[in-house]
Amino acid sequence: MRIISFSADGIKNAAEKGFYDWLKEQDADFICIQDLQCSEYDLQDNQFFPEDYNAYFFDDIDGKANGVAIYCRTLPKAIMTGLGFADFDMEGRYIQADYENLSVGCLLAPSVSDNDAGQQGRKNEFYQLLGNHLQKVRNKRREFIICGNWHIAHSAADVQDTESNSTTSGFLAEERQWMNELLESGYVDAFREINSD
Repeated sequence: MRIISFSADGIKNAAEKGFYDWLKEQDADFICIQDLQCSEYDLQDNQFFPEDYNAYFFDDIDGKANGVAIYCRTLPKAIMTGLGFADFDMEGRYIQADYENLSVGCLLAPSVSDNDAGQQGRKNEFYQLLGNHLQKVRNKRREFIICGNWHIAHSAADVQDTESNSTTSGFLAEERQWMNELLESGYVDAFREINSD
């Protein structure tokens, strides 16, 4: 199984830079795209709906920020949008394709600009809710693959300068601790299992 996770920073911008031409050569089973920065309604061109895939989108409430999409080669049994996190679900942060014994999720966690304390508190709230949710779904008899933009650099290998980033949101000690606890609970960072660079 081949899964591509791509943080677009605007799907229209990515398309203009050749993302969909590149995608045609990838032979992926799933493509998870985060940070669409537009609504599905705004995507009128056929390139946004590749013919070999079933395309599903989840926009934020105003269709101008955030947003996630998942392209599935095989038709899923169900598509789930949101995580049941009230205000966060209105921001288009999660979409999941369900199959018989497998769920593939696409996540866009909140980010923080300029270490804003209010934004950081909101981000921490999201991770608290997400951690609780992920522990609950571990009890289901199915496999989960959750990819996306977590807005956390888990280890020193994930950043260029650990000293200057140690006080920056995304590499704070409490964020890395949250990720450690998640991995210690039985989840696996599949990318790092394959790529240790």
